[in-house]
Amino acid sequence: MKILEATVPDAKGVIDVIYGKETPFLKFAKSKAVLARDGEDMLIYQGVLAFQYFIDESLDFETIEGFMRRILKGGRDING
Repeated sequence: MKILEATVPDAKGVIDVIYGKETPFLKFAKSKAVLARDGEDMLIYQGVLAFQYFIDESLDFETIEGFMRRILKGGRDING
């Protein structure tokens, strides 16, 4: 905890790799009024890039991102 006390209060923001819940790390950062985000964006962007890599084609980033966010939120229908 010493390293967090020494570094987080001066940070412009923090990102946790865990997504979908507020971790003790994120709670701590927020308690110090530091911008804190979970790992959902990291997961999404890595997934979009991996998808494009594996199909060897560049698709509309925003479209893929939308599908992935809906699926993460529990939506099964990729059509809307």
